[in-house]
Amino acid sequence: MHTQKLITERKMSLEMALILQQEYYFLSSVKKVENMYQSMGTIPPSGTIPFQKGIMKYQTDPPMEYLLKVNFTLSLQSGETVLGKGYFDMRTKKLTRWTVF
Repeated sequence: MHTQKLITERKMSLEMALILQQEYYFLSSVKKVENMYQSMGTIPPSGTIPFQKGIMKYQTDPPMEYLLKVNFTLSLQSGETVLGKGYFDMRTKKLTRWTVF
């Protein structure tokens, strides 16, 4: 019984580490794109941001009024792929909302 509990706790620990890594990569990517937007006044239509254990690809959609939507795709070395979206306010040059699927 104790062995099963230890195995379960290890699995949960590994899953939590993976989730935290994904969140860190998304947050870092959003901040980098936001900094690009603030410094250059625009975001390239697409690009990549390399990380130690994965790569983040992003692609912008045409602006809607004052909102710019950026689609993010995180591909980890483990083979897992995670999608996300960020919305940037073109007036304030700040991220207003982002979601991860």
